[in-house]
Order: sequence, then C-alpha cells, then structure tokens
Amino acid sequence: MKRKQNKGGRQMVLRTWSASENESLAQNGYVVLRQVLAPDEVEGLRSELKSLWFSRYRASGAGSDPGGGNSPDRLFSPIRNAHEESALLRATALDERIQYLMEQIFGEEALVVGGTGFYKAPGSKELPMHQDNYDIGAAPGTSCAAWISLDRTAEVNGGMQFVPGSHRLGLLKPRNPASSSVYAQSVPVPANYAVVSVETEPGDIILFNGNVLHGSHANTTSDRFRMSYVVHYVSYSTEKIFVQHSRLLNKRGERETRRLHKAHAVKRMFAEH
Repeated sequence: MKRKQNKGGRQMVLRTWSASENESLAQNGYVVLRQVLAPDEVEGLRSELKSLWFSRYRASGAGSDPGGGNSPDRLFSPIRNAHEESALLRATALDERIQYLMEQIFGEEALVVGGTGFYKAPGSKELPMHQDNYDIGAAPGTSCAAWISLDRTAEVNGGMQFVPGSHRLGLLKPRNPASSSVYAQSVPVPANYAVVSVETEPGDIILFNGNVLHGSHANTTSDRFRMSYVVHYVSYSTEKIFVQHSRLLNKRGERETRRLHKAHAVKRMFAEH
C-alpha cells in the first residue's frame, strides 16, 4: 500500500513495506527500494555534493597529500555531517518519505544522526567490510542507514556489497584498529556467510541495519564516479550514543540530546572481544 499527500507542489508517496521487502530487511539486514527519489531530486543532490567538494578543495585541497600523492580516496574523501553544511542535504535527511520508512523500521519516530556524501571516484579502493553501529554506538538497539544512490552502480564502479544475515551476530571483532578503512575497522566475513553485490539506479535507496556487514567494491573504471548520500538514523527511544550525542535531529529538525555512550570507545571494543 502507498499513502499520498501533496507537499510543496510535489506529490509525495509514503511507502509501506511489501511482504518481500519486509522479509528482506528482517532476514538479510538490508533491502533495496527502487526509484524512491525522482530524477530532478537526484540531480539536485549530485549538484549539491559537487558544490561542497569544490568548496572544500578551494579551501584546503580536499584531502590532497602534501607528500605529493593524490590518490582518488584522498582527493575525493567522504564529507561527514554534510547535512550541517547544506540546507538541501538537511532537508533530505528529514524528508518525510524516508522518515516514514524509518518509523516503520523502528516502530517509532527516528532521529537523524548525520548525513555523509560519498564520491567513490575512478580508481578508489575497495572499502572493507564493517558495521556502522560500531562507530555510531547506539544503545539499546542499533542504527539504520538510508543509502541514496546518485549514480548507476555496479561492481565495476564501486557498488555496495553485503553479508546477508550478519546483522544477527551483534558487533564483531575487527582485525585491528585498521588504517585500511575510513571506518577504522575491517571485519572478516564469518564462516558460512556469503557476500552479495548490489546494483542500483539513481534514486534507489538501500536501507540497512547498523549491524549488517557491508562494504563496497573498488572502482575499477576510468570515468565513472559512484556518488551517494547516506543518512544514519536511530530510534527516538535510544538512550545513549557514541557520536553526535548532542546534535541529533528529530523529524521537525529540532536538536535532541542523548547520553554519551562512553563505554563504546574503540579500544574498549577491541579489549572486550
């Protein structure tokens, strides 16, 4: 079923889960929703992320290496908390269509943790498997992400990959506080679990559990970026969180504060596993 309403001159569709979508999220830890955003919305987000990148590059070199190296991963590094720099990206994080989906997942209002812009330029390396709630540290429960595809994605240009069912295993021990991952972790795929690659079109959204193992392929193309905008959410009843604890946003865009999850420090996570 779908519920519709008019907002700002645009007809918005508030989706409810189909049986197969609900089963995919429950069983696999992720689900792909097709064509949630319209082409003009996708282009607006792409343009905004490009503008943010150019602004940072003009200001500081956007991650270029003073030693002379300009790897794609450094030059086009992710922009964290992009929703705090852009009215459009903030509005997308608060978009009623996505909020409605999150409310169905959590069974209550969702809080925005933050939005990140990813560029995944040609030549970018593989992003190792990791779990988002390792860094977010929401408790009780976990977080959930809305990964908005802004380009056509496949394995060749750095498409996403998931380990279905791994969200049921809790937080797993990373290999070490790894330098190989921007998330400071690289988690081995457990025995008897498969890795599945996911392809998307612009406007698709992947919703995934904060404990599901996921990463992305290397971008082996010479001319195809894999841009995406990812927003992380937690449930309103979250009691403590490791990041953004005093900078969460409710669905009206108002600040919310939760206790700092001090016991979720990275060193402690390694010591306890």
